[in-house]
Amino acid sequence: MGESVTIRATGETATKIKTEMNKAGGPKTLKLYLDYVRMDNLPVSAVEVGKDLLLSAYLARDAKDDDNRKAWDTLLRKQDHYLMTLPVALAVGNDPPLAVEPTHLFKFRIVSIEAIWATLGIGLAIFLAAYYLLIKDQAALRDTLRGCYSLGKSQMAFWGLLVALTFTGIWILTGTMERIPSQVLILLGISGATGLSAVVIGASKKGAAGSETQPPRATAMGGSTQGAAESETQTTPQQALSIRSAVHFWSDICSDGNGLGFHRLQVVIWTLILGAVFVWSVAQVASMPEFPETLLVLQGISAGTYLGFKIPEK
Repeated sequence: MGESVTIRATGETATKIKTEMNKAGGPKTLKLYLDYVRMDNLPVSAVEVGKDLLLSAYLARDAKDDDNRKAWDTLLRKQDHYLMTLPVALAVGNDPPLAVEPTHLFKFRIVSIEAIWATLGIGLAIFLAAYYLLIKDQAALRDTLRGCYSLGKSQMAFWGLLVALTFTGIWILTGTMERIPSQVLILLGISGATGLSAVVIGASKKGAAGSETQPPRATAMGGSTQGAAESETQTTPQQALSIRSAVHFWSDICSDGNGLGFHRLQVVIWTLILGAVFVWSVAQVASMPEFPETLLVLQGISAGTYLGFKIPEK
C-alpha cells in the first residue's frame, strides 16, 4: 500500500491504449483490476518508452472516495490475510479487462500480520482497562453518585471508546485518517441520545420522589443519647449503595428494579453483537464498517423500548 505497480504495454496493445487515451483525454480510460476486482479511481499515469507504453497505478486507498474505499473493502474481504498474491488485469475503455503477465511474482501487502494482531491486542487491552476504570468510578457510569449503574451511560461509553480506539488503530497501521461512516455516527448518536434521555428520566423521577418524601419527625425530649447515636450510625439504603462494587455492574444494567428486564437485556445483547461485528470488520479490511439501515433501526427500536420501560421503573 502506497507504492506503484508498473505495467508495460507493447505492440498492438500499446497502440490501442494510446488511441483510447487520446479519445478519452488521458489515462482515466484505464482501469486496474486486482484479483478480478475493479479498483475505481486509482491514479494511473502513462509514459511512452519508444514504441512501448509504461503504465503506473498508484495503490492508494482514499477513505473520502466512496467508490475507491468500497473497491478496497471488496478486495480485502476476499483475502484471509494482509499479504497476498494477486492476479492483475487492465481494462481499456469499455473493453473487457486483459490479464497482465507479470515478469516477477506480484505480492501485495497492507501491513504485517504481526502488526495487526499486536495493534488489536493492545487496543482491546486499553478498551478493557478504560472501561473497568469507568466502572470503578463513583459517578462515570452511574445514575447518581455511588448509585446504580446506568445502561444508557454504559452503552454511550462502550461505543465512544470503541470508535476512538479503532480510528486510532487504523491510523497507526495504515498512516491514513479513516473516514467515519455516517452509519457509525448515527450509532453514536443513538447511544448518546439514549444516555441523555435516561439521565433526564432518572432526574425527573428523583425530583418527584423527593417532593413526596415526608419530613423527619423530631426526636422526643429526654430520649436516650446512646440510642440516638446508634440510630445515626446505622447503614441507610443510600449508604449501602456507596459500597457497591463492579460485581453489580451487569445486574444493574440488566435489571429494572424487580429483576431481569428483557427490554434492558436486548439492548445489552445487541450492543455486544454489533461491537463484535464492528471490531471483526475493522480487523478484516482496515476500515470502519457501514451497518445496514435495518440494524440501525433495530438499535433505535431497542433504545426507544428501553426508555419507554424505564419511566415506570423504580
